[in-house]
Amino acid sequence: MSGHFILPSHNKQQGTNLVSLDIDSLAVAHEVIGMKPEGLTPLILCPSRGCCSAYMNIPEGFVAMVTRWGRYIGKWEPGLHFAPPWYGVAYLVTQADTVFDCPVKNCKTKDNVDVSIDVVLVFRITEAENFVYKLGAEKLEDLLRASQEEAVRSLARSQKYVKVYELQGMNTDEMLQGLNAKLDSYGVEVTSVTITSVRLTPEVAAAMQNETTFESKQNEEAKSQEFNLRVLGDKEDFEKLKEKRHFERLDEEQTIKTRLAEVDKETAMIVAEGDKQIAEIVSQEQADIARIKEEQDLVVAQLSGQAAKALAENTAQGEKLSAKINADAEAYFTTCMAAARLQVAQLEAEKTELISDAAGKSAPKLAAKREHVEQMLKAETIGKLASNKNVVVSGSSGDNMLAQLAAAQSGAIVMGVDPFKNSGGRA
Repeated sequence: MSGHFILPSHNKQQGTNLVSLDIDSLAVAHEVIGMKPEGLTPLILCPSRGCCSAYMNIPEGFVAMVTRWGRYIGKWEPGLHFAPPWYGVAYLVTQADTVFDCPVKNCKTKDNVDVSIDVVLVFRITEAENFVYKLGAEKLEDLLRASQEEAVRSLARSQKYVKVYELQGMNTDEMLQGLNAKLDSYGVEVTSVTITSVRLTPEVAAAMQNETTFESKQNEEAKSQEFNLRVLGDKEDFEKLKEKRHFERLDEEQTIKTRLAEVDKETAMIVAEGDKQIAEIVSQEQADIARIKEEQDLVVAQLSGQAAKALAENTAQGEKLSAKINADAEAYFTTCMAAARLQVAQLEAEKTELISDAAGKSAPKLAAKREHVEQMLKAETIGKLASNKNVVVSGSSGDNMLAQLAAAQSGAIVMGVDPFKNSGGRA
C-alpha cells in the first residue's frame, strides 16, 4: 500500500500501462488519477467507505457505479448524494481523455527492413457499465496493444524502407475507424491516432544516410552547374534588360517633361481666365453698389419731402383746429357765465319779492328800494353783456345795439351805477 491507494500486481510493459486501483475514499480520487503512481494510468478506482457516513460526494469527472447491500443499482452523477451506510461505490470510472502510447518494434517493411514505430492514441470511456463488466482496464490495454500493433505492422509492410519516414504524421483515419469498430461494444471511443516516431536500425539508417549523402552531392553538383549556367544567362539578360529599362526611362522622362509643360500652360490659362472672371465680378459688384446707393438716396429724398409736407400739413391743421377749439371754448364759457349771472339775478329778485310779500303791507316803504335794486342789477347785467364782444345783445329797439346800450348806461348813471367800471371802458 502506498499513500491513499493499493498498487496492483501488474506486469509493466513499455509505453502506457492501464490499471484499476483500490483507494481509501472518494475524496482522494482526483489526487490518485493525477499522480499516475509508479507510472501506471488508472482508469477505474475502487473506493472504500466508512460505516458512519450518511452522504457520498461523487467527484467531478467521474461516473460512480453504486451498489446497495453489494448489488449494483445504477450510475450516479457527480455531486452530493444521500446514502445510508449500506450503499457504496463499487467503481469510480474516469470520464477524462486518456493518452495511450504503444511503441511497436521490429516491424518489417516491404523490402524486409526492420523499423520501430511509436503510435499515440487518445481514447475516452463512454459507457462505464459495458467497460467495467465486459472489458476492464487491463484487458483494454491488451486489446489496444494487439489492435494497434496489427495495424502498424500492416502499415509498415506496405512501404519500402526509403519511404518509411513518410509514415510519421500521415493520415490515420483508416486505423482510427478500425480501432473504434473493435472497441465500440465495450463503451470505449478512440478520438485520435498519431504516428509520432519512425526509427530504422542504426546500420540501415547509416547506409541510407550514406546513400542519401552521395545522391545529395550529385544533386548538389548538378544544381551548382545549372546555377552557374543560369547565372551567366541571367547576367546577359540582365544587361539587356538594364539597357532596355534605361531607354524606357529616358522616354518616360521626356514624356513627363512634355506633359508637365502642357499642364503648366493649362494652369496659366486657367489662372488668367480666373483673374478675368474675378475682375468682371468685382466691377459688376461696384456698379451694383453705386446703383443701389443712388436708388437709396432718391428714395430717402422722396421720403424726406413727403415727411416734411405731411408735417407742415399736420401742423397747420393742428393750429387751425386748436384756434377753433379755443374760440368755441371761450364763447361757450362766456355764454355759460352770463346765463349763470342772469339766473342768479333773477333768483335774487325772486328772493327779494318773496321777502317783500312776506312782509306784506307792513313795509310799504321798501317797494321803492326793491325797484331801485332791481334796476341796478339789471343795468349791471346789461353792461357786462355789452362788454363781451362775443355776445350779441337784442331788445325792443331792434338791432340798434348802441341805442340799447346807451339807454342802459343812462339809466344806470341816474341810479348811481357805472356799468363799464369793470369792463375797461369798452362799449
